Amino acid sequence: MDYKLKEDMMFGDTLVKKGSVINVAADSDTFELTDAKNFSKKEATKIVNDHYYDKLTYKGTEFFDKIYMGTIIPAAEKYLNIGKIDGQESYLGYLPDKDIFVSGWDTWPAEGYDEDEEDYNYTLNDYEVGNVAFIKVNETNAHPLPEYQNDFSYLDNIYMDTYNKIHRLYPNIIDIRLD
Repeated sequence: MDYKLKEDMMFGDTLVKKGSVINVAADSDTFELTDAKNFSKKEATKIVNDHYYDKLTYKGTEFFDKIYMGTIIPAAEKYLNIGKIDGQESYLGYLPDKDIFVSGWDTWPAEGYDEDEEDYNYTLNDYEVGNVAFIKVNETNAHPLPEYQNDFSYLDNIYMDTYNKIHRLYPNIIDIRLD
């Protein structure tokens, strides 16, 4: 598929200028997620989804197993206290201009959870709510960014309210995974 570049971009050793039309085929070997910033949101989302699972990389590293499952999920679980509460990761987005991942979760009280005794804002009156962890991945690990949190707690499940709020606050977000 042909795409028009928003920024100058290196392809291998070749500089391709802003405004150039390039072809990124779904069957190409890989797509580097950080290059998504060079495309429109619609184009980037299509390219990322065409390459998801086995052909997407992040800073040269295989994305699905190493970055997503091995780094982002554990960081989000720790930040959201999954274990003290129950949760299911159901959304992953990427903010190309900030180089940050947005991990969206449906969370609900774990067995034995007592809202009056716990200091967590991840459930509301024993109902499922959508929660978000903003995650920065670097060369050695991932860490949450609470300053981006914007109080996503106490919204309905991830696809009722939280997803829409994420997109209102971050209109350039690229949807990677929707469960």
